[in-house]
Amino acid sequence: MLLYGDYHTHTRYSHGKGSVKDNAQAAYEKGLKEIAITDHGLKHIAFGLKKKKILHLIKDIAEIKDSCKVKILMGIEANIIGTDGQIDMTDEEIEMFDIILCGYHKFIWSKTAKDFFVFFAPNIIYDFFNFKLSKKRIEVNTQAIINNIKRFPVDVLTHINYGLKVNCGEIAKVCAKYGTFVEINGKRITYTDKEMKDMLESGADFIVNSDAHSTERIGEVKICEELINRLNIPPQRIVNLSASPEWRSQAAKKAKKSLK
Repeated sequence: MLLYGDYHTHTRYSHGKGSVKDNAQAAYEKGLKEIAITDHGLKHIAFGLKKKKILHLIKDIAEIKDSCKVKILMGIEANIIGTDGQIDMTDEEIEMFDIILCGYHKFIWSKTAKDFFVFFAPNIIYDFFNFKLSKKRIEVNTQAIINNIKRFPVDVLTHINYGLKVNCGEIAKVCAKYGTFVEINGKRITYTDKEMKDMLESGADFIVNSDAHSTERIGEVKICEELINRLNIPPQRIVNLSASPEWRSQAAKKAKKSLK
């Protein structure tokens, strides 16, 4: 499967292996037209993009932008840090990025101690021991993601159900309403065929990304292609197969400017 663009890749600014230039060159060699650099969010304990490095990232992209043969988008894979859907970015920081990806990760600094004990700690324990989650726990998890999508201009919801069991169909309904794309992740499929069918019925659109942490994996989406073929997912539901997607965050920025 040849993508128009791969919009979830990591560099050494978090825990990827390549530089911005390395990723862009790999994207060109794979036949892509666009690539997004989307390192982990600021409150990821081990691998987050450091706030003081944001300007360095901007400079790295600017230095190769004109000579690069693919379009480079400056993105981030932000973290949900609380049950209210809060992410680890300020409004000012959001304005600095071209696209905003967001997802649940375990090892982040939570918004409050309460969020840690009622949200992160139980889910980490349940996931580690592979416990069956209660209906109430799944509802809490689901609402946290829904709150996130409603509150912030999230372009892509990454690896849904990974480490955080949720009601995929209900979340996809909100994604469809707000214009957030549900990611089909090239590293892992973390939902059942039934859950995928529920998301399809919701009306949400999907985006296929590699989640590459090395240049070799940029554009690599074999497991996504297998899922799409097996379930006969219509190509028109995948927004990055033949063109650059319309980004929710960019539309929000334009709307904000028009009000000034």
